[in-house]
Formats: sequence, structure tokens, C-alpha cells
Amino acid sequence: MVLTERRRGMRSVLLMVAATLAVPCTASSAQEPPAQSVEAGARVFGAAGCGSCHVTDGAGGGLGPDLSVAPSQSMYELAAGMWNHMPRMAATMDELDIPRPNLDPWETANLLAFLMWVAVRSPDGDPDEGRALFTSKRCRVCHQAGGVGGVTGPALDMVGQFGSPIQMAAGLWNHAPTMISVQQTQDVRRPTLTGRELTDIASYLWMQSEGARLVSLHMLPGSPTSGRQEFADMGCVNCHSVGGNGGNVGPDLGQPGRFPKLMDFAAAMWNKAPAMLATMRARNLTPPQVTAGQMANLVAYLSAERYLGEMGDPGRGRIIVQAVGCLGCHTLSGRGTGDAGDLAESRTLDTPAAGIAAMWNHVLMVDADGPPESWPDLDPSAMADVVAYLQLRGGER
Repeated sequence: MVLTERRRGMRSVLLMVAATLAVPCTASSAQEPPAQSVEAGARVFGAAGCGSCHVTDGAGGGLGPDLSVAPSQSMYELAAGMWNHMPRMAATMDELDIPRPNLDPWETANLLAFLMWVAVRSPDGDPDEGRALFTSKRCRVCHQAGGVGGVTGPALDMVGQFGSPIQMAAGLWNHAPTMISVQQTQDVRRPTLTGRELTDIASYLWMQSEGARLVSLHMLPGSPTSGRQEFADMGCVNCHSVGGNGGNVGPDLGQPGRFPKLMDFAAAMWNKAPAMLATMRARNLTPPQVTAGQMANLVAYLSAERYLGEMGDPGRGRIIVQAVGCLGCHTLSGRGTGDAGDLAESRTLDTPAAGIAAMWNHVLMVDADGPPESWPDLDPSAMADVVAYLQLRGGER
């Protein structure tokens, strides 16, 4: 089967990448978040010894769960599972003589991007259905895939053009004015797309990219604070509200569950573009070009649920931190009995990946003689609340 053969080839690439050591990656400004390196994430996966216990894409150890499935849930489900199994993981790492790795926020962001990339490119979409949709939705009239199709628009079989839902959303929006004009000139009826259809099309395009190098992708949402500012600077707030704050020309984009998957968000950028552009022209507004990094920030601000789940509540997070015994090891604004650091002094927890890195690094603190009896379980909602609280306290500093 073609799909199986292509996945085997990609698996070989992943294994070769994971066999090397992780290389440092420098981050750019908070306003324009850097893309996460899937290649660097694969290296972290190998260097940290994750493959000794976990499977990704059918390769690796069988002691732990298949991590190429987990990212199809939310990022906080992955983080909660990691936290809850940490004592067991620490014991297993000691048994297998695997050093317990300390991960910084950027390494964690790259690692999460690698795991999400594995999930996004393979089981989630149907490439055969995507091939049929690429024809029936008339994409092939203007674009090539696999060397077949029109040349009015760019070829769509290069991974960097659609490597993540965030980049796809940015591309669909930025090219909307040109595409609408060409469709009108060539009398091509503009199709609508569901998130499911766009996922299948993306999966088909992935299959045309065999041999493409692993690239840097905006897989994770960026900074909610920057996203809020960009939502205002780009004029989105003039027509849309978030949680009731903003204009009422368009729908409230902060409603929970509005975009069940991030591809639903990308599809909405395609489907709504004609109406949005017409409204902007009527108001004498220039449609903004949006970089993938800015789109990542907007996604974070709008609380898209594909990777984050619902944003946590810092007030609940504070209660959880106190209730589950964190202050037995930490202090909070000087209160508590622990000596493992004051949670209010956290200065670098400005992204979800940074909060998850801080959670993971507790593996270094698990007693080698056995897991503590009081180790608390956290469900995904509680994990999101705790990370939101830590982000808030870090941001206040």
C-alpha cells in the first residue's frame, strides 16, 4: 500500500534524526514567536531517551504509550498524563539507566511540535479522500500537486506551505484577495471547506511531499498577550469581539467550542474571507497580511482547542496549587514550608510549553527510592489551570 510505504520511509528519516543530539535553537521576540523545529524536537526525543520506552509512528520501545497518538488530543491531556506517570517514569528510567533529562521551554516546544507533527501528517487525515477533494473542490484548476494541475497559483506539494494548521490558516487568509479575483475572472465557483475536508486535503498534500526535509513549523499557539495586541492592531477587534469585548459586525470569536479543531479555524479563514474582505473594503480598510507567527499568537488568544483545550483559569490554578500539596516543596509569595523555590518568582513561564517544561523537570526531584505517596494526580483541566496560574505569576514579575 502506498501510504504504508511512504510512512515507512518517513519513519526511517525520523529514526536517523532522533539518533543525533539536540542542538540549541534561539528564540526571536515575543511579538513574532519563532517556529518550532520538528527536526530539533526529534533530536530531543532521541537524546532524552524517550524512544527507549515510547513508540512514535510504529518505532521505539513498548513500555510506555504510543506518543504519536496522544497529541491528537489536547496538549494539556498530554501534559497531565506525563505528570501523573512521572514517578513511574522516573523509576523506569533508573531501572534502564537512562539519565533523567532536564528540558528547557524551547526544547519542550520543539518536542511537542515533533509529536504533533507525527500526528498531523499521518492518521488524522485520509489522503485518498484528500486527492478526490483536491479535484472536486477545483483546487487543481489553479494549483499543482504531485506535478499535476494548473499553474495560475503556486504548487502546493511543498511541505513548508501547509506544514501546520496555523500556517495553512495564514496562507489561506493572505492569498484570499488574489484567489477570489482569479476565481471570478476564470468563472470558478468558490467552494466551501469543512475542517475535516481541509484535513484530508492537507494529508494528501503531505503525501506529495515525500522526501521533503523536516522543517520549522508553527505547530503550537504563541503568546496570548501578543495575540490580544495583534487582534487590536490588525483591526479584527473592530468587527469581532472576544468574550464580549469588541465589535459586533462579525461573531464573537472567543466562544468556547467554536473551533473544535484547529483545522476548523483554518477552514473558517477560507470560507469567511469573501465576506470579511467585502466588509473591510466597505469600511475603506486594508486587509492585513498575517505571518504564521502572528497567526500563532492569534490562535493562542482565541483559545483554539485543537492543541490547548480550553485556556486554564489562574484563580482555580492557585487553589489547586495550594490543595494538592505543592507548598510542601515550594513557597508562594513567601508562604509555605518548602525550599524548592517560590512559585511567585517564576519569570519564564510565558508560554504553555514553558509551563509544561517546568512540570516535566519535577522528574529530577522524584526520590530514586520510590514515588512519594502524596504525588497528586491532575486531570487535563486542572493542569491547564495550574499552568495558567504559573504563567500569570511569571508575567507579573
